[in-house]
Amino acid sequence: MFYGSSRDWHGGIHSGIRTRTMKKYPRENIPAPSETFEIIALNGDLFLSSAEINLDDKDEARNIHVTNIMLECFSEFEIYDALKQEIIGPKLKRLQWDILPSGECPWDKAKTIVLKRTEHLEEKDKKVIEHRMKVISKRKP
Repeated sequence: MFYGSSRDWHGGIHSGIRTRTMKKYPRENIPAPSETFEIIALNGDLFLSSAEINLDDKDEARNIHVTNIMLECFSEFEIYDALKQEIIGPKLKRLQWDILPSGECPWDKAKTIVLKRTEHLEEKDKKVIEHRMKVISKRKP
């Protein structure tokens, strides 16, 4: 329902509550997963904890749900290994990439690298990348 106005054939305005019906694709109601958290003490510090999680593929949906809640509420979280009784740090993977190498990299030097990496793109996309690289190089990164 909505409030609306319209003009009739004679120019008069009619206002009032109207009902609009529409055919829609049927929706399936999927209830949100429920999760319980509790406050626990570890080595004298207080932590918010979920129920025990299993880090395997069959619990992936629940694990994603729990981690998303923690990230949304606290912007970070840690995983406590109940068997080892310690907090597990992230497994980092070091990559030997130079995103923006240190030192001077003027556009003339970078242009050949960028154009080689973008040769499979359409011409209009190449122009956008070239423009962006020129703007970046003006800042002397």
